[in-house]
Amino acid sequence: MPGTDQPKLNVVDQLVKQALLRGPSMYGSRLSVLSSVFFTGGNGYFWNNDGTLGSRYPAPTCTEMKFSDLDSPPAPASALDVESEKFITPFELVKQARHKRLRAIRTLIAEDIDLYARYNLMGDTLDVESLRNYFSIFELDRGLIATAPYEVLDHDWARAMMELLNEAIHTLGDALRVRDSSFSRETANPQLLGYYDKIEELIGKVAKVPGLYNKSAIQGIIDLLEKAKAKRDSNPSAETGHLNTDN
Repeated sequence: MPGTDQPKLNVVDQLVKQALLRGPSMYGSRLSVLSSVFFTGGNGYFWNNDGTLGSRYPAPTCTEMKFSDLDSPPAPASALDVESEKFITPFELVKQARHKRLRAIRTLIAEDIDLYARYNLMGDTLDVESLRNYFSIFELDRGLIATAPYEVLDHDWARAMMELLNEAIHTLGDALRVRDSSFSRETANPQLLGYYDKIEELIGKVAKVPGLYNKSAIQGIIDLLEKAKAKRDSNPSAETGHLNTDN
């Protein structure tokens, strides 16, 4: 609303905002941007010694951005004369329609871009297939999230990582049905279970980032992780709960 003070975007929000505006054909939500940043390697990002994220391709400010995938669309068919139209291939017509759609999307999200940059809206979730694709192409051990300097990690980036990891473990947990009394490691999908265990390990690392959570919250997270893992390891039909790292 006009006159209402908007919360200031932190460094993570700014990166998400830039990605959403520059690549609406690639990113549909904050989660999709964070997944691309943290779950992949060779994406141009790297960790600085002070625990902040750096980029090999420094992005301009949001007001100066060049929208690389939208700035040079092909000439619309209506601008061509009748004689030329017969030479337009179906591919070119589809390409023109795609650019028109992407421009409409960019215009739509630009109106509330700060909300899209800061929050995951209802319906913005991870799905098992997207996680499977990320992890099959980019091994978790080599992704940016696994190579973070946890002992000095910037808190804005640490919270964003925890946000993403929580969504991932909830998605994988639902797919594995870890909360069901019938859950068994012996019969669970080994690939998804391996991802689940690794995500759980990474959550434990982020929880221990100095100063991110108070001591009781850290211990609560660690205890929950250890208890859940012990149950799954010792009792094939143990019931396991989701994690709650809100502080």
